[in-house]
Amino acid sequence: MSQLSSNSTDVDFMRLALEQAEQSSRMGEVPVGAIVVAPDGRTILGRGHNQCIEGHDPSAHAEIQAMRQAAQALGNYRLEGCTLYVTLEPCAMCSGAMLHARLAQVVYALPDPRTGAAGSVLDLFAASEINHQTSARCLLDEGDSAEVRRECSELLTGFFRKRRQQQARQRTQAESAPLREDALRPPARALAGEGVWQKDSRGALVPDPRDPSAAAWRVHVLESGNLDAPCVVLLHGYAGCGHLWQELRQAATQAGWRVLAPDLPGHGLSDKPRQPALHTLEWQQAMLQAWLERQNLPEDWLLVTLDQSVLLEPSALPAHRVLALEHVDAVVRWPDAAAGHTYTDLKASTATAKDWRQRCQRSPRFDLPEHWALDDHPKLGVLCQASYPDAGHRGALRWPLFAAQALGDADRAWWQAHGQRRQVHALEPAPAKLPQPGARIRAALRHNIPWILHWLEQHRAAPPNP
Repeated sequence: MSQLSSNSTDVDFMRLALEQAEQSSRMGEVPVGAIVVAPDGRTILGRGHNQCIEGHDPSAHAEIQAMRQAAQALGNYRLEGCTLYVTLEPCAMCSGAMLHARLAQVVYALPDPRTGAAGSVLDLFAASEINHQTSARCLLDEGDSAEVRRECSELLTGFFRKRRQQQARQRTQAESAPLREDALRPPARALAGEGVWQKDSRGALVPDPRDPSAAAWRVHVLESGNLDAPCVVLLHGYAGCGHLWQELRQAATQAGWRVLAPDLPGHGLSDKPRQPALHTLEWQQAMLQAWLERQNLPEDWLLVTLDQSVLLEPSALPAHRVLALEHVDAVVRWPDAAAGHTYTDLKASTATAKDWRQRCQRSPRFDLPEHWALDDHPKLGVLCQASYPDAGHRGALRWPLFAAQALGDADRAWWQAHGQRRQVHALEPAPAKLPQPGARIRAALRHNIPWILHWLEQHRAAPPNP
């Protein structure tokens, strides 16, 4: 414990909290610092800074660390009469702990418009139902208080600016990472002049689950929206790519979602292993899981899949809720399409899907440019051609063969066990008759955007079925 002079002000105490925040910054933690002052207004009972990363502890916020130290100093978890100073408005977790500790007051330097629980997002301190009342206030933006607020703000903004720059460098490194000898990566010149393809585009290096010590594979993703927005992952099917979702991705982003549309390994602009034997469903699942673990997804993220991607195991898709979309040439109508239907029921009523699987079994390497010859969107055809320029790197085209073999009793059992968390919706095609399969799928997705957005909103915060 230490003491300040009897005439110490809020600014004096907040500068001590700022010193703690600076220590957080040096450690690579979000720079927030806090101190607890005894009822005498002089004695420092506890100091704390963010240590969540270092301590592998989600509760190790600066305020919690300071209160723990103060409680040890007093020999009592109740900090009655004490004041806590913190450089950033406390979150709901810390605010609850402060109320439980029966602090007299909380003084913070800056409001937090994203997670602040002292008035910015919610105000726990104003809840009259709670049996103890703690006052909370922000430093005034005037005189010496304004100066310390500015210093706290500059520390935070500088930290996050540096983090964004570091992330940008990592993305650049991923984009230019040395190519594995056993893979192909379509060159950027393959899409020269197609600027739309590069917007929101980034690559991430993902270790091979079979051999993490080997050189990593590059997985390409189209990402848009704010990092703190609700998240949805759009997963393409066989021979597709993330840009297949372009219209839906734009609409969901405008509706306030963070959207990620990856290219599965062997597809789109992701690395393409040379060995055909590598392209199994099991390897795709493992790579997808490894990629998901690196995306900083919230617990309640949603997933929308298309066609063969629904065959991936639930262990690889730990989403809060899953919408499986199936493209059909003829409209399949149910009394309520949104109610959800089993995969097997849908397949049994869809002759085109059966024909497609049989075609894959006969010739898993059918011509992609023909398959994706889009009258209404030729850029997608350009990408698909660029994705598979060399027959020696077309191992991903064997995926339908594995997918066809995977269907059966095990698949039906999986759907019976996990169907409550998923919904299957038959994409109604657009009124126009389009001859090419790719054009029909693209038009069907575009035609169903309002329904898909409605589904997303339904499950934005809805708990999953048990």
